[in-house]
Amino acid sequence: MPPAYRDHLLRHDGGRMDNNDRAVHTVFSVGAVKPIASIFSRLGNFASRVPTWLLPLARDEGGHLFALSLCEADSGTVWFWDHEYEAGEGDQPTEDNITRAADDQQTFLQSLNPIII
Repeated sequence: MPPAYRDHLLRHDGGRMDNNDRAVHTVFSVGAVKPIASIFSRLGNFASRVPTWLLPLARDEGGHLFALSLCEADSGTVWFWDHEYEAGEGDQPTEDNITRAADDQQTFLQSLNPIII
């Protein structure tokens, strides 16, 4: 786990988010929370669907993921995983449905702009 993300979890853990321009709904938690908000539950749920070099970070209202890279070359960068274009059931996950979203989790979280009505 990237050290900056581990430090973030120790200080803030996860939580629910509302009203932002990327529709981020839940930042996953390592604490005692409902399975939908637990990083451990999400790891199990997405293990065969998301490339192994990605660690689920958050989900949006549409069920898409934002995930951290665990690759040495870009460790800690945030990627958007679009479930609408994921590999078919039983197929190996591909990288065709992921795009880079931010340089790190702090930049990603700070980039979430509130929607003003």
